[in-house]
Amino acid sequence: MSSLTQIHATSDFSEAYLVRAALDMAGIQAHVDGEFLQQLAYEVGSCFQTALRVIVCTEDAPRAALIVGRLLAGEEGFDGAEVQGDSRGEAQGGHPA
Repeated sequence: MSSLTQIHATSDFSEAYLVRAALDMAGIQAHVDGEFLQQLAYEVGSCFQTALRVIVCTEDAPRAALIVGRLLAGEEGFDGAEVQGDSRGEAQGGHPA
């Protein structure tokens, strides 16, 4: 069984699902955790705020972190699909010089 690692946290649904979509495009399976608690807090009118956590398999975490960093830095045209990794999850590709 693979262990899981949180690679991003936000209170913004759109941001969490944008991150997940970019990871999916790069072939990394990701899950958004905490959605139910945030929706429940909204429904009952609570000021309780919970973070949405984007979680990936630990072996995908280095490549996923690179993708999330580039996505959130607003690199023009970056969608995650261009970042390749080997079977150990080592990221290749990086910022253009």
